[in-house]
Amino acid sequence: FDAKRSGDNIVEQACHILDLFTGAIDRAPLRAFGSGGINLYHNIPPGRTTMDNYSLVYEFPDDVRVCFSHIYFDPDGFSGIKERVFGSLGAVDLPTATWRALEKRAPAQKLEVPDAGQDSNYLSLAAFIENTRSMRTPLNNAESARRSTLVAMLGRKSIYEKRVVRWEEVDM
Repeated sequence: FDAKRSGDNIVEQACHILDLFTGAIDRAPLRAFGSGGINLYHNIPPGRTTMDNYSLVYEFPDDVRVCFSHIYFDPDGFSGIKERVFGSLGAVDLPTATWRALEKRAPAQKLEVPDAGQDSNYLSLAAFIENTRSMRTPLNNAESARRSTLVAMLGRKSIYEKRVVRWEEVDM
């Protein structure tokens, strides 16, 4: 709960979710604008300095946007993670691998996901070994981790400074 030690919730926790979107887009954002703060959990626990809510809009090249919100005071029954990608033809819900077309009343389609339901730790280790043996760069590597962390820092800077922040301001 100490923003100086953790980088605030957006850097400590949200960078992992933002990694999904920056990986899918495979580019750094151009800019971000956000708002947030501590609105409910003032000094709970004592000394708290991390935000309990925030929302951001990240703008990427080619008119791509990521809208991202984190709320830590959701009442029972209103919690959960929604990670959705919306496109010109429809949307994909990432956690459930469900596709819905924009057509009215189009049925949801379950997407075929390789290795679905298998242990993610095992799959991660197997991918690491395979990448090492074949001398391939893994999907999650130092550069992708750097970019995802900077994306989180870009958002934090925008929230703290209450302004649009450009990528060049954090990518040094």
